[in-house]
Amino acid sequence: SFDHFFCTGSPAVGRIIAKSCAERLIPVTLELGGKSPTVVDQTADLQDASEKIFWGKFLNRGQTCIAPDYVLVHSLVRKDLEERLKALAQKHSQDQKASIINDRHQVRLKNLSNSQTDVQRQVLTIVPDADIGSAVMKEEIFGPVLPLISYTEEAEIESWVAANSSPLSLYIFSKRPDFIKRLLARVPSGGVGINTVLVHFANHHLPFGGVGSSGSGKYHGHHGFLEFSHQRGVIKQKYFARLRFFLQPPYTPIKSKLIEFFKKWAL
Repeated sequence: SFDHFFCTGSPAVGRIIAKSCAERLIPVTLELGGKSPTVVDQTADLQDASEKIFWGKFLNRGQTCIAPDYVLVHSLVRKDLEERLKALAQKHSQDQKASIINDRHQVRLKNLSNSQTDVQRQVLTIVPDADIGSAVMKEEIFGPVLPLISYTEEAEIESWVAANSSPLSLYIFSKRPDFIKRLLARVPSGGVGINTVLVHFANHHLPFGGVGSSGSGKYHGHHGFLEFSHQRGVIKQKYFARLRFFLQPPYTPIKSKLIEFFKKWAL
């Protein structure tokens, strides 16, 4: 038997693990990934944003649980961002060394991208204006395929994110503090990167984990120590054992007055 079970994987695998552990009353920590959105508003530094988003998908061919899964970009800068991402893909076309993990996954990515190109050879495949009900927006991509979706109103951002499972990560590129604050308040996620991607994972001072269907529990650094430890409260009375005179019945009027007095004194 296990005292605690830790699992990283897909939400589908997480449900199997959670069900099995629940039947045995074993506590579980789940880190399950999900569709992590990247929001780029009209004030963002597009060169900085495009380089970081590209790197997030370039690293291990996007086969990381915290990779930017799809981009919600304001319609005013939508075309500009796409051109910058394509230019970066062309620039680094010979640099990619990592491979798609297996043939089955490669076929899955090709179907998700609805492309005739060889995903294995592509540094980045952009899916422009993906439909909210399309296959590429229904499951975690986990590969070098990037849907690029335009928005004009902030409410659209919440609708797109709500259509998917709670993300493991949320990335926001903006120079507007009020916009960032609203998104943080309205869009739940495991971790957040503001004008950056991925690097929150590397900071051992920050808790890492999902929320809702992207996981449960937190780890990394001291947070991991607490997550995998049983924090047991212990109290031992030695010198003030006579406190039972006040705590135990009968509760006479004089006891009540004394208790009130000591409460005020203690505070």
